Amino acid sequence: MKKPKEVTCYRHQLPRQAEQLRRTPANPGDDDARWRERECFYVSVRDRIANDGSRDRYAIALGPFRTHAEALDQVEAVRTKAEEVDPRAWFYGYGTCKLADGSRLGILNKVMNFEP
Repeated sequence: MKKPKEVTCYRHQLPRQAEQLRRTPANPGDDDARWRERECFYVSVRDRIANDGSRDRYAIALGPFRTHAEALDQVEAVRTKAEEVDPRAWFYGYGTCKLADGSRLGILNKVMNFEP
């Protein structure tokens, strides 16, 4: 029997740190009119086709969002809506991602009445 691996470092964020991240945009100081020209966050979906990851498919489901926390808050809503419109959605993985700018729109933006 193999010896279990030992975790050497693991740390949760303190509640105050998590709350600060929730309120902090990716680019503090940006003016409202130009926020989508900089890094933005999205809810993403992964369809794992092969165990080795060679044929995985990814999609930008919802976004863009100014902060990572805003995108995280929508992951469950995206999962629920995806399961309504796609019978294979039960098998997908859901999370968030960051892109260089907010030029792309999520494929569920219209279905979920989301306006960035």
